[in-house]
This record gives sequence, structure tokens and C-alpha cells, in this order.
Amino acid sequence: MSENFNRKTFEYFESAGKNRKNLKWFEKNKELYEENVKAPFTYLIKKMDLALGSQFPGIPVLPRKMSQPFYREEFIPEDGTVVKNKCSAFLSEKSGSKFEWNPGLYLTLSSEENIMGHGLYRPSSRQMKLLRAHIMKDPAQISRLMKFGKFREAWGELQGEKFIRFPKDFNADEKGAEFLWHKQFYFQKSLTRKAVLDRNFSEHVIQDFKLAAPYISWMRETVGVYIREEAG
Repeated sequence: MSENFNRKTFEYFESAGKNRKNLKWFEKNKELYEENVKAPFTYLIKKMDLALGSQFPGIPVLPRKMSQPFYREEFIPEDGTVVKNKCSAFLSEKSGSKFEWNPGLYLTLSSEENIMGHGLYRPSSRQMKLLRAHIMKDPAQISRLMKFGKFREAWGELQGEKFIRFPKDFNADEKGAEFLWHKQFYFQKSLTRKAVLDRNFSEHVIQDFKLAAPYISWMRETVGVYIREEAG
């Protein structure tokens, strides 16, 4: 089994895309998946755990966080897709509410697009309230995190949608107000297939996520985790 992604990794994704409604195809090609998708992805996550585990306390960096190669019967999309032409992992603390995402790291490889990112996707109203309060209380802190040279070189600018109108109850001229235009607080970038196939790909992924550690720590401390109270 390979420790690195290789051309057969993408051969699998491309073939899976052409046979997305055929579970028998997957059964015949399971070995191709096991050796060239699951094995290197598992190796990468284990390597990430060794290098990053201490920097992301509370976030399980475990191979079990990898997506399955096919949809379970109760989750099959309306178009009938069964076999996935991608493999991904979202690493975050388990949420206490089905209405919230938690800040985390993610990586997706597929026949169509390869991406990696981190942060908080679609903050809930509770999370957004906390984020705005912390940002305006100490705008210099988030500015330092996002504008740190190596971080900015690796991750660029905040991604996602912005509000059409500035949020009420805030002054658009105050320091830190530029961050309040954002609906989402995540960073993401695309990866070329050549980059994924590079023998040092895992080291590059680890290095970029290391640079993200201070931002993720700030985000997790800021929004916390909502624990739904059980009815008495």
C-alpha cells in the first residue's frame, strides 16, 4: 500500500465519477480504493496527528474522520449517486448542537477539485454574536492573526460571502469593523493535482495547518461549544 497519493488515486476518482450509481463497480475496485486512496489518506492523517495534535487540543485528528467511499442507503442523494468520486476529512470538536458547525480543518481530494481549509463555516447566530463582541473588544488580535506574513502567504484572505448591509448596532468606522462584513470565517485554497502527487505533500499540508493553529485556537476560544440542555 502506498504512503503517498499517486496517479492511481485520481484514476480511482475519475472512474468512480463515471460509475457513481453502480455499487458493484466499487466492490470490484475496492482494492484500488484501499491501496491508493484510503491508505495514503490514513497515513496523512496519522502524520498530521503526530505533528499537529498538541497544537489542536480538543480536535480529534483521527483516520476515522475520513469520509466513506459510498453513501449509506438512507443518505443516497436524489440523483441516485452511490459511489463517491472524492475522499475528505473534516477535523473538529464534536458539536453539542445539530444547528452549529465547530471550527476545524478540512481536506478534500477528488476528480474535480482538491481543496484544504480551516476556520468556521456558516456561524450560528450564537457564534456570530460572540465573534462580533470579541472582534470589537480587541480588533488588533484578529488583525495580527490574519495579517501575520507567513499565514497570509499560505492562506490569503477570508473566504465566503459578505453582508450587503453593515450589521446594525455597530459603527462601520470603528477599528475591526472590516471583519464584521463577513458572513463566514474560514480560509480555503485549491490544490493542483501536481501538488497532491508531490512526494512532500504531507509536509506541505502539515506546515500550512501549523500556520493556522493560532487562528483556530482563537476561534475555538471565542465561540466555545454550545451544549444543549436536556429537558427536565
